[in-house]
Amino acid sequence: MVTLDECIGMSGLTDDEITVIAQHRRMPTIVAVEVGHALLGTAKGKLILREYMSELLERARRAGKRERAQHLERVLIGFNRRYPTPPGLRR
Repeated sequence: MVTLDECIGMSGLTDDEITVIAQHRRMPTIVAVEVGHALLGTAKGKLILREYMSELLERARRAGKRERAQHLERVLIGFNRRYPTPPGLRR
């Protein structure tokens, strides 16, 4: 049997990135792993993942949740470092 941690490890995403997907889409973590892995497979999917992170970051900022916003900003920065957006593919 494969554990949740093993699934996350094979997804190409971090625990925090999976948590963002689960929270944004309001879905169980294991489903977020599958969705995240699928989105990570395309350039458009990576843009969608960035949007999820950016939207939760903006919500945290508007709600005055400073620590949460700082955490989400670090998650987004890490994602962008590992998966830079190709020129001409920005929304």
